[in-house]
Amino acid sequence: MDPRYLLPNAGFQIESVSVEAEGLGLRVNVRSEQASGVCPYCGQRSARVHSWYERQRQDVASGGRAVLLQLSVRRFFCDNPECVHRVFCERLPELVAPYARRTHRVSTLMEQLGLRLGCSAV
Repeated sequence: MDPRYLLPNAGFQIESVSVEAEGLGLRVNVRSEQASGVCPYCGQRSARVHSWYERQRQDVASGGRAVLLQLSVRRFFCDNPECVHRVFCERLPELVAPYARRTHRVSTLMEQLGLRLGCSAV
């Protein structure tokens, strides 16, 4: 199976997929393929990378295993001299909302389950 099927959107590269301890989960290491980022404060595009860091986000289970996305995210320098933020973090709105702990797919699934269970007659 092609590991790209694990992600719903293009624009991401899967670096590796590994099985967690005792086979209970999958860890998918992902990074963005975008050449640059856009400052969320002023809208300036930048390709100057400041640093990298990693975020972990829960994704939809696959084959009965929990899936954890290990996102390699870049920090960019903002080149706009009028922007008060000199460094900003890359946003991945197609995959996960800013500050969210879960991907959009998990959030949507949880909303659908809540609506169905909350609306069912007991």
